Formats: sequence, C-alpha cells, structure tokens
Amino acid sequence: MATTPHPVAIAVHLQDSFNRRDVDSILDFLHRTVEITQADGSTALGHRGARRLLEEADAMGTARYVDWAHYVCRDGVVSGALKVQLCEKSSGDTLAESEAVVTLDCEKGKVRAIALGEVSRPESDPVPEVAHS
Repeated sequence: MATTPHPVAIAVHLQDSFNRRDVDSILDFLHRTVEITQADGSTALGHRGARRLLEEADAMGTARYVDWAHYVCRDGVVSGALKVQLCEKSSGDTLAESEAVVTLDCEKGKVRAIALGEVSRPESDPVPEVAHS
C-alpha cells in the first residue's frame, strides 16, 4: 500500500524538481486539472498549462532557482514565501533576487491549485522630524 505524501514533502519535491528543470517530476505531483494562478491574475489549467508555463520561463534565456524562505501547512494547504534567484543561463551569474508568495492546495498526494503572488512590503514609517530649539 503506497503512502500519500505529506503536503510539505510535496512542496519540497516541487522546489527540487523545478530547480533541476524536471518537468515530468513536477507533473507527477500535480492533479491533471491543476489550476495555476499567477501574480498578474492569469491562469493556466492542467498539465498542459503547467508545462507551457515552465517552457516559457526556460525560453527567456535566464534560469530561475527557488528556495522556500518559510512556509506553513494547515489542512492540506502549504503557503509561504519562496526566494527566487534569476540567473544568466550561460555564466550562472545572478541577475536579480526576489520573493514570491506561493500557496499549494493539496489533495490526496497531489497539488490541485497553485496561487503565485508578489510579496507586498509595508511602506516604511516616515522618519520623525526632530524639533530644533
């Protein structure tokens, strides 16, 4: 009897598979009807949509590497922040770093929905003025 992987194990597997560009391994952990919502509001559906997003990212001439900055898991939903590193493919030089908010909704050992968002940072408090006498 096969055991159902824990949602956190799925999240770590997806990170590793993404960094190795192993699309088939990623698709193994996605429901066939997975819905992927991107930060801009666009949506990709199913394995075909997931494959297209991954291929489009690779076609840009840059490589993306991700690492979970932090995450929590509650009731089959893993949510947290990913550190994203954008690198030049030929040299491996880091071009930019950012964070993304990710939510993975898991059911029976597969991801049925992924929501990607941008990290919003609160504006810093204004520096108080010092009274001069």
